[in-house]
Amino acid sequence: MTKPVVLVPRRLTDPVQARLERDYHALFNLDDHVFSREEMIEKCQMVDAALPCHSEIFSADVIAALP
Repeated sequence: MTKPVVLVPRRLTDPVQARLERDYHALFNLDDHVFSREEMIEKCQMVDAALPCHSEIFSADVIAALP
């Protein structure tokens, strides 16, 4: 069975990231920069879910642009 793909836009603690890697095909933001609105929309086009953190803003227009 294929694991769901999850976008992890910010660096999380090592145990959390390890669990994400275990349970999902996790796409990490390796340099831990804050995604722009455009980056967030672009990266969400290829995932099953996103794990937003305090720095991501999922406004109505961003959500409307998601698949």
